[in-house]
Amino acid sequence: MRLVAWNCAGGFQAKHAALDRLAPDLAVVCEVHARTLADMADTETLWTGDSPDAKGLALLGFGGWKLTQRYVGPLPNVIAAHARQGNEEVLLVGVWTVPSNRSYTLPLAAMCADKAFQALLDEWEGKPVIVAGDFNASDVFSRSRPLFSDVRRALEALGLRSLWHTRSGDGFGAETQATFYFHWNETKPFHIDYMFVSGPCLEACRSFEIGTFGEWTLPKMSDHVPLIAEFSLTPDSVASVSVSN
Repeated sequence: MRLVAWNCAGGFQAKHAALDRLAPDLAVVCEVHARTLADMADTETLWTGDSPDAKGLALLGFGGWKLTQRYVGPLPNVIAAHARQGNEEVLLVGVWTVPSNRSYTLPLAAMCADKAFQALLDEWEGKPVIVAGDFNASDVFSRSRPLFSDVRRALEALGLRSLWHTRSGDGFGAETQATFYFHWNETKPFHIDYMFVSGPCLEACRSFEIGTFGEWTLPKMSDHVPLIAEFSLTPDSVASVSVSN
């Protein structure tokens, strides 16, 4: 399964061809209007947002992947779906945080503390779970409460770890690759987009890459670059991970 998480910075109707070139099976797309999804033939779509006229968050399934909504967060732009195709399945949680009481981390903290979300993760214990999207948070500028480090600990307590940091060895706030360029400026890089995954996904990940400034931001596609990960999520692969752990 190939997953792409990307904040497209709006205008998705003119940009989804760029997403198509990445050949995702599943995608988490931030800052997308619901109306721009209507003409995406043969694509499963789930969308959440404040209103149909506002930018929101979309989960997309391609090539026969089906999406069944399982959860919507207590604060805006958090949605989870059971994604499945054939004998592969994953609980995909999309995130695009916008300020709540001046805090970008509060929607994440509210999700982690929500008993409905905790119950859903209990249901998926030992199975593939991915929380992906634009968290708008970094140790570099985390000042409002809760701190991003607090949110990370809450995610880790739920069995979810950052895929990039686990694979790369980078420290939080000291990332070697950026996901966002403030004011579209290459000299102002930040790492604020993430994939947090359960143990089976961590072990089943076959590759993980981050898009480049030159390919995505320089041509004014978006001030965010995509996260692109591939997983082997067949039952045999997941079962072997569970046994080894």
